[in-house]
Amino acid sequence: MYQNIYNMYDFSSPAIAFYDVQRKLLVGSYSSSLIASLDITFLVFFLTSGNLFIALYALITMTFSIDK
Repeated sequence: MYQNIYNMYDFSSPAIAFYDVQRKLLVGSYSSSLIASLDITFLVFFLTSGNLFIALYALITMTFSIDK
């Protein structure tokens, strides 16, 4: 990771370095927001169905239906 930070200054333009930082921030936030939304979904399924196995099965089904 640290090697990428030091190599960031080897670009010919500061705009390219800014683009790289923005792209990494977008990918990281997308991943964490996806995990948070699946946690909330599991909680809602568990509270509405009252069954742990049905909530887990629904969460697994939704996880595999999400396509990156």
